[in-house]
Amino acid sequence: AIGETCIAATCKRHQSCSGECDTGFHCEQGQCVLNGGGGPIQVTLRWSTHEDLDLHVVEPGGCEVYYGNRTCTSTGSLDLDSNAGCSDDNVDIENVIYDPTNGPPPPGTYTVRAADWCDCSQSGPIPYQVIIRHGGGTETYCGSFPANSCAAGGAGRHPTGARRTAC
Repeated sequence: AIGETCIAATCKRHQSCSGECDTGFHCEQGQCVLNGGGGPIQVTLRWSTHEDLDLHVVEPGGCEVYYGNRTCTSTGSLDLDSNAGCSDDNVDIENVIYDPTNGPPPPGTYTVRAADWCDCSQSGPIPYQVIIRHGGGTETYCGSFPANSCAAGGAGRHPTGARRTAC
């Protein structure tokens, strides 16, 4: 439905606003809207459980944007480390956003990964969605981590047991 984010049949209603929104969002026509939608590249990780998942984007030069290194270039940055260390913030979204006002993003191939930092309370699979917006198009990938798939990952860590599924 309009105004909802849904993953694996679990939906969260977008918060209405009067100028104040959670980190990573801005108020637009009375609704909190995800930041960075108008930039040249935006990578979004979404999930709908009380878990600490992390978005990693490796830029063409090898620098990795993630919770431990929130920016590599003057244009790209991680907006929020949602549910850091299992402290539930009820956002469940992370974005790496490339701001065109700071110059163009580095040209080349980017690597995008989702990592399960650690299971916070989940006893079953942990579904997630990665949305990549670039060049006027959108690509969506879905996957899930099995329970107890902690990676406690830093830079260069690969997701443990991640499995891609149909969206």
